[in-house]
Amino acid sequence: VPRDPPAVNVVDPAALLNRAKDNSREDTRPDPETLRRGWQKTVLFAFFLQPNCVNFDIKDAPGFLVWREGWQESFEAICEKLLVPPIVQILCFSKGRSVVKKWAQKVLGWDFVRVVPCHLEAPIPARPRDVRAALS
Repeated sequence: VPRDPPAVNVVDPAALLNRAKDNSREDTRPDPETLRRGWQKTVLFAFFLQPNCVNFDIKDAPGFLVWREGWQESFEAICEKLLVPPIVQILCFSKGRSVVKKWAQKVLGWDFVRVVPCHLEAPIPARPRDVRAALS
């Protein structure tokens, strides 16, 4: 999980600027720090769907997401790490554990030095032990 947004995410920064807000009333500017905040909150929400550091507030339209202090620590816990997001573990892997296990055993037998994940930046340096840790 990269600390900064991939270049493709800043071509049109509107989404990151909106997500950078702690509530819908906050103003944001398209500077690197604001885009980074927007990216990091996007990652937390996309990977965890409802991270502990965000509340939904229907009265806070149009944003609805109210971020609490501490979200940065949540991001730091996954930053620069290879991981399988919980949403993928629950929605995908849990439906076909034997298929995933068989695939993982095959892939982990290869001697690779980088992987190309389906999302985020690619390629990234990773060895079989890194992928094993991400899958465990």
